[in-house]
Amino acid sequence: MGTIIWRDPPPIQRDRSLWKRLQALMAEPGRWAVLGEYSSIQSATATASCLRNRGARPEGDFQFTSRSLPSGRAELYGRYAPEELNLTR
Repeated sequence: MGTIIWRDPPPIQRDRSLWKRLQALMAEPGRWAVLGEYSSIQSATATASCLRNRGARPEGDFQFTSRSLPSGRAELYGRYAPEELNLTR
């Protein structure tokens, strides 16, 4: 092993762009929107799962899913689905 380098980690850089996109969904209840493109279906699905399980997102009733693209990449979709709209997947 080499020498230990003692250093505090840099501050966390928070990307609020996904949060802002989720807030925008609330203006169009029931409509699906592409929230992002990912390098793999696994990455998109993991993000959808995290968001479903009350990850860092605004309060409210949201639905998330992911789909593979012909290129091998994947897209994350989301929609604001308040109970009163009675939406199913």
